[in-house]
Amino acid sequence: MRLLWPLFAILALVLVGVYLQRRHSRRKHKHRRYR
Repeated sequence: MRLLWPLFAILALVLVGVYLQRRHSRRKHKHRRYR
C-alpha cells in the first residue's frame, strides 16, 4: 500500500493543476498568451 500513496498524490496534483489551469485560462486569457 506504500506504492499507492505516491500515485494518489500525483493524481491529485495533476487533477488540481488541470482544474486550476482550465479555470484560469477562461478568465485571464488576454493577459497570459503563452501558447
